[in-house]
Amino acid sequence: MQVDALMARVKNRKQQIIRQATRLFSGQGYYKVSMKQIAAACEITDAALYKHFDSKESLYLAVLESLQSKISTERLFAKIENEDDIETILIAVARHIINSYKKHQTVLRLLLFSSLQNHKLTEQIYGSIRLPYVTFLTKKIKQLIKDGKVGPVNPAITARCFVGMVFDCSLNFCLWKGMSGKQFNMKSIIENNVPIYTRGLTKNKK
Repeated sequence: MQVDALMARVKNRKQQIIRQATRLFSGQGYYKVSMKQIAAACEITDAALYKHFDSKESLYLAVLESLQSKISTERLFAKIENEDDIETILIAVARHIINSYKKHQTVLRLLLFSSLQNHKLTEQIYGSIRLPYVTFLTKKIKQLIKDGKVGPVNPAITARCFVGMVFDCSLNFCLWKGMSGKQFNMKSIIENNVPIYTRGLTKNKK
């Protein structure tokens, strides 16, 4: 029982550290946050913090893993795996991205900070956050071209541009509210943008 209680305390402390680190990293970026700041936010000593994480980078990785676990694409991809209508596919992907990052805005903040600061983990963050959507869409577009349902486009470029557009909309929708002087809701964003892509992909189909 004592061992179980000790393990639970260690787990709770690690979760507390990750929560505070997430808040600080997403608010200031990786380079402006120190381990001393994180320890102070957790109300523990620097030495106690280093017992759980031996470096700021290892803690940052733990933060990313924690956020990744909250945003799963498996159910989405399973649902539309056999769908052959490109507009239905794009709508589903767009909704998932916007809904996920509206709910977990810290992920967008970390992605933005890591890109702006050219952090060495940017590629890993991109790979875990954006690449799954790109990979899935690339595969689906290739298949739809083969089936004659989509015109002869470059699947990888098309997928990356679409996902990039939706992520940019998510940034505007979640982080930069009102900066353009007008608010748009998720429904209007999807209804305006997805048909543009759909028409472009299908007007020259075989």
